[in-house]
Amino acid sequence: MDELMKHLSKIGQFMAGLGGLAIFVQVGVAIYNQFRESHRPDNVEKSKSKRKLRISSIGMVVALVVLIVGGGFIFASWGYKRGVQIVISTYPSVEGTPGPNSTADISGRVLGLNGPENYRIVLYVKSDRWYVQPSTEQNLTYLGPSGQWSAQTHFGREYAVAVVKPSFDPPTDDLPSAGPGVVAIERFPAKH
Repeated sequence: MDELMKHLSKIGQFMAGLGGLAIFVQVGVAIYNQFRESHRPDNVEKSKSKRKLRISSIGMVVALVVLIVGGGFIFASWGYKRGVQIVISTYPSVEGTPGPNSTADISGRVLGLNGPENYRIVLYVKSDRWYVQPSTEQNLTYLGPSGQWSAQTHFGREYAVAVVKPSFDPPTDDLPSAGPGVVAIERFPAKH
């Protein structure tokens, strides 16, 4: 049931984003149509003053800019960061010896994130289930200023990397869902 609620929450967030986008598009089209109508030759001739026409044109351009900038801030406040990409450059192969005492390096970079040092990475490995890495006590990995990160992990069949806000409290035995506190999450199979 919890898994179903997580999926429904993701769908709801996506639909809210689409609804907000539709509203901005409709308002933008209305402003464009009004601008186009006021600049038709027969309306320009009927106008008492070209100055009034210029002022209304400037007003419409300002309104359009405010609409675009405002829309960007709204989508950013929703955590809508579709441009964030997680890249793993080094991670273990499936040939590693599993066990609590065997670890290997894992590293990578996060692209498309403003101020990456203000975020953290949560690493997971999957063997019989998902485990937070490198341990439950040390579950957040720092990002460098250019988005680079590195840590130790145990061997497994699959790896997952989540970009999170520093206040995020990651689950220790399952993957988090995209949503509040989680900017992006990617899964990677072990190398063969």
